[in-house]
Amino acid sequence: MKQLAPKVAVIEVDGEGFNALMGQRITMYALDGFIYTGELVGVNDSFIKLNATSQVFETGPFTDEKWKDAQRFPGDGVVYIPSNAYGPFMILK
Repeated sequence: MKQLAPKVAVIEVDGEGFNALMGQRITMYALDGFIYTGELVGVNDSFIKLNATSQVFETGPFTDEKWKDAQRFPGDGVVYIPSNAYGPFMILK
């Protein structure tokens, strides 16, 4: 029988995660395999909302200031990413 790892206590820290990045341009590696980058303007339990969002098709070197191929969504570029699609996120470019 396989032994499960012991439970680990999760400590919630105010002002961390998405809340700390509100109003900033973030990069999200979504679970669908795509990379999204945009201004984080909304967060709730169901989704995050990005403004002026682009989908990154080719990153180029991470040391470059801009993505090699990032295409902005039409209109105001508002994109809602559901919470079950979140992957790693950060301020990158």
